[in-house]
Amino acid sequence: MNHLFTFRKALFLIIAGVYIFTAWSSNGYYHADEHYQLIEFAGLKLGTNTNADLPWEFKEQMRPAFQPVIAYLVLSLLKLLNVNDPYFQMFVLRLLSAALAILVFTFFIQATKNYFKEDSAQVRYPLLFYFLWFIPFLSVRFSSETWSGLFFLWAFSFVYRIDDRQDQPIWLGLLLGISFLCRFQIAFAGIGLIAWLIFIGRKNVKYFAKSGVVFLLVLLVGFLIDSWFYGNYVFTPYLYFRSVIESDGTGFGTSPWYFYLLKVITYPGIFIGLPLLFSVLFLIVHKPKQPVIWVILPFVLFHSFVPHKEERFLFPLAFLVPFVLMNGYSLFLTYLKSMRWRRCLNVLWIIIFILNLPPLLAMMVKPAGIGRIEIIQFIHNEYRDKPIHLIFCTWGNPYNPWQSIPVKFYEESNLSATAIRNICALSDSLIQPNSVNLLVIRKIDLNKKECLQLLDETNFELVKQSVPDWILSLNKIYGGLDEQEILLLYQQKTD
Repeated sequence: MNHLFTFRKALFLIIAGVYIFTAWSSNGYYHADEHYQLIEFAGLKLGTNTNADLPWEFKEQMRPAFQPVIAYLVLSLLKLLNVNDPYFQMFVLRLLSAALAILVFTFFIQATKNYFKEDSAQVRYPLLFYFLWFIPFLSVRFSSETWSGLFFLWAFSFVYRIDDRQDQPIWLGLLLGISFLCRFQIAFAGIGLIAWLIFIGRKNVKYFAKSGVVFLLVLLVGFLIDSWFYGNYVFTPYLYFRSVIESDGTGFGTSPWYFYLLKVITYPGIFIGLPLLFSVLFLIVHKPKQPVIWVILPFVLFHSFVPHKEERFLFPLAFLVPFVLMNGYSLFLTYLKSMRWRRCLNVLWIIIFILNLPPLLAMMVKPAGIGRIEIIQFIHNEYRDKPIHLIFCTWGNPYNPWQSIPVKFYEESNLSATAIRNICALSDSLIQPNSVNLLVIRKIDLNKKECLQLLDETNFELVKQSVPDWILSLNKIYGGLDEQEILLLYQQKTD
């Protein structure tokens, strides 16, 4: 018992350290929506943005305001405490996400640990849940995918609890409702869960009445928040799904129906993807009544039918991966009678944990995405008291990556910018003598080899790369990062 207590205490300290460090390092956003549809939305109420500064989704009134309002409240409190640095403010929001994740993971592990009878699972399961390489990174994101997934996992844990608490339907309705307010697409996982509760769980009408009433109350709160935020009565779920139907889901490109099948294998890495796929198939065949299968299948099938597909659309269910892997392992173990094969399976676990360490370390220390905000933060810290002239190649401006809407949250008042098509357009005439002259390019811009000498001729030297080289070396093995989009920051040397 003392050994178990010591293990849990040490584990908590390691978890806290890993997640805090990841929250600190993982500045920026994985996808633009994480910033533009949450933080920039919050800027409207903070007084830093106007309607014209926001993306088109604001005009359509199709995004929930639940998380932007949370961001608004947290950022307002920080400003009252005289914490005005935007990079530290975002660190606090990531810490909030990390704390929520650790709470939910602990709750879910306690609710499900009795499903794994082997002694090794009592150590292996929590290690896998907290430290699977992409879990800490996703856990610190203040994004709709992360928050929706966490609240859904919290709700899902009540389905697995052994004790049939009287307040279970109330918690289920509350947490599913919050999950829905964060990201509407989670409804398809919720539909699968409700179907399981009806056909397998055999819950009575009273159970669903309690859950339904609480869920509707949460929707009412969401309606009031959205109406206050947009300035008129609006039901954003209806407008969102109407927009998807009217556009046929093709507004941002299309992918084949099997897109997610391939990504499940390749995106987390083959060493996780293949065991994950086998675990899901094994559960479908041998344990089709498992609630996790009823949740995963409708969610993935719905997203497979929508023409536009992105890996992040499956992130809300990414937190179920450790549970699915342990389920598959435990189930497969029951079919292995030979101790030799069991030892082979244990060796496989050791290999997986070893292969998991490099990407875990990389995701702990790298900035989010391709590191645009890493470049912006470096500029902010190094040159904040000086006039800055930023020269950038096409698609290379970290303050306005898509040449449409700037990231006003990180705006520098002492910065002016000049766009050039590529490095072949570099010349001394672009230099502003009374400013710090900086140049931002993407790695793909270095392919203009015939013009690279202009970097030397104009006295620009490299001072910052958005993602370090050792992580790019790992990327050649594990994949997942488009190296051509990595940003390089140069400063003009002065005599």
